[in-house]
Amino acid sequence: MKKSIQSLLKMTALAFVASAFAFSCSDDDDNKDNAPGFTGETHTYTLMEEGNSNISGTAQFRERTDGSMVVTVDMDGTTSGQSYPVYIRSNAANQTGTTIVQLEPVNGETGMSTTTLDERDNGTSFTYDDLMGLNGTLVVSNSGETVVSQSDIGTNELTTTSRTYNLTSVGESAVNGTVTFAKRMNGNTLVTTNLEGTETGTTYPVVIYDGSLASPGASAIALTNVNGSTGSTAVSTTSVSQLDAGGALTYDQLNAFNGHVAVGTMGSPTTYIASSNIGANANP
Repeated sequence: MKKSIQSLLKMTALAFVASAFAFSCSDDDDNKDNAPGFTGETHTYTLMEEGNSNISGTAQFRERTDGSMVVTVDMDGTTSGQSYPVYIRSNAANQTGTTIVQLEPVNGETGMSTTTLDERDNGTSFTYDDLMGLNGTLVVSNSGETVVSQSDIGTNELTTTSRTYNLTSVGESAVNGTVTFAKRMNGNTLVTTNLEGTETGTTYPVVIYDGSLASPGASAIALTNVNGSTGSTAVSTTSVSQLDAGGALTYDQLNAFNGHVAVGTMGSPTTYIASSNIGANANP
């Protein structure tokens, strides 16, 4: 009996030591960003594949106590022996921008790169706070400078707030789909048009109009055209921050907009082939 009690006590002690070790490891992981020289402020972006590259990953920014940052890019799908340039550039991912700073390239074998960053390529200061307030994009490219993965960063980052409308076929059209309005951190909107039933070689204009489908008005915002591709989904994205005629337009304002979206045909007059009421005109 005594031996059984001793065995039980020994097992309990071992379990306690194992638990304490696990807690210690977990605690170390939880506080790695509070290591000496770091403030504990960190932000991670998800890098999505582009052009069927099968390359995706994350970019983590960790603030140092001097205001600089350590950028760790961790990619999946890279090829050993290749190097992948990494850039931070201005504007959203679906807009044209200029390079702000070039980071250390990703090593194709490890999929990793690490950069200590404190200034732009032009020599001006670039802090963690500057990054969080940036209208920018992080881009990973291949040796031919083709973008293989990217993410909106700073104020362009998407929030979890979005609204999707179903685009219904009009007349005998076989085209239908969805249009999604997603809110950015800066209050602007990323509009994604996703169409089914498109035809190869056909271009489909997409427009936000004033008024409802029952009482249509003038064009308010011309979105990016969708290029058709038979047998697959055709997509276009547009960054919206104002009306075509001028005047700021936030996500919240667009969410209450008296309008409708229509997918049409090229030429004049435009014929609707898919449409939906949006904003104030949409069903709850």
